[in-house]
Parts: sequence; structure tokens; C-alpha cells
Amino acid sequence: MRNRLARPGADGLTDDWTLTPEQADRLGERAGQTKIAIQGLLFRLRWSNVYEQGIAHNESKADINMMTMDQTQFEDPPSH
Repeated sequence: MRNRLARPGADGLTDDWTLTPEQADRLGERAGQTKIAIQGLLFRLRWSNVYEQGIAHNESKADINMMTMDQTQFEDPPSH
């Protein structure tokens, strides 16, 4: 983004961003929405993978097990 949306500042140490405040707000909002959508997709993919593994191993109660297990294992680790 820096390559496309900023240029070197006059002091040579900082960048001058070319976005207006409104554009920057929209970009930040869209980036946040994208992050949430990707996290949701990753959660579902991890969940589906474990569910499919249970079916492949002839788990007869896969639905019950998936609904009662600790689902935090499917979430992204906390970021610092």
C-alpha cells in the first residue's frame, strides 16, 4: 500500500500519504471487514476439516462430538 498510496516526504524520513481522510477511513473500514470475513472463513475451514476427519475415521457421533467440543481450537491465536 505504501508503494501505491504514499510518496516520500520532504524530509526524506517520512511518507506523505495521498489518501484523503475519507478515503483512509473507507480503506480502514474495508480492511477490517475483510479481516473479519477471512477469520470467519478460516474458522469454518478448520471446523470442517476436523468434522471430515471424524467421518473418515467412522465416527458415528460426529455431530454430537463437534457440538460439545471446545471450539476455541478453531480460532486464530490472539494477536499481540
